[in-house]
Amino acid sequence: MNAIDTAIRSTLCGGTALTNMLAGTASVYHIRAPDNASYPYVVFSVHGGGAENITPSDLHNYVYYIRGYTQTSATNASEIHEKIRQLLDKQTLTISGYTNIWV
Repeated sequence: MNAIDTAIRSTLCGGTALTNMLAGTASVYHIRAPDNASYPYVVFSVHGGGAENITPSDLHNYVYYIRGYTQTSATNASEIHEKIRQLLDKQTLTISGYTNIWV
C-alpha cells in the first residue's frame, strides 16, 4: 500500500490550488498531523478494505479517509474539500505494478 499512499500524496501535493490554500506541500500528512502542525492542513489514511477474493485476479479495494483541517471557517473547510474532490474524485492514479487504479 505504500505505492498507493505515495500516489495519493503526490496527487494532493501536485494540486497547486490546494497547496496554495495550505502552507504548501508540507501540510499534507499521512495518518496524522504532528501536534505542532500549522492550520490549514490535510491528512489522509487508509480506512478499510483489502483483497476482494471474488476473481482469480489480484483485485483489491481500499477506502481512504482524506480530510482537511482549518481554524478559520466552515467556508474555508468547504473550499479545501472541493480542491481535494477535484484532484481525486473519479480520477485515475497511475501506480507502477497496477493495471488500473481509480478513485
